Amino acid sequence: MRYAGSFAGRHRAEKHYAWKGGRVKWGKEGYSAIRVTLPDGSRGYVLEHRHVMAQHLGRELFDYETVHHKNGDVSDNRLENLELHVGRHGRGATHAHCPTCTCFAH
Repeated sequence: MRYAGSFAGRHRAEKHYAWKGGRVKWGKEGYSAIRVTLPDGSRGYVLEHRHVMAQHLGRELFDYETVHHKNGDVSDNRLENLELHVGRHGRGATHAHCPTCTCFAH
C-alpha cells in the first residue's frame, strides 16, 4: 500500500532488518564509507578514514589533503593508524614508496 509517497510498513536506515550501521565498502580497494548527516540536513556517504581525521582536527579536510593508512590496511580506520598528508601518497603517487611506511605505489 502506498501512502504519501512512501511504502507503508517499510523500514529505512536504523529500523531496517539488514542495517549495518551505515557502513558500506567503497571502491575496489576496500575502503569503508559511512552514512552521515551533513550540516545542511541532507544525508550522504563519506569515506570513513577522511571522516575520522576531520573529526580529530575539528574541521573539514581540503581537497588537496589525503589520509594515509600507516599499516597499509585500508579497513583499519583507527586514529593512531591514520596520518594526514598534503598531496598524493602511496598508490598513484610519483615516488616509488611512501616515505613514512612500506606501502609501495603500483
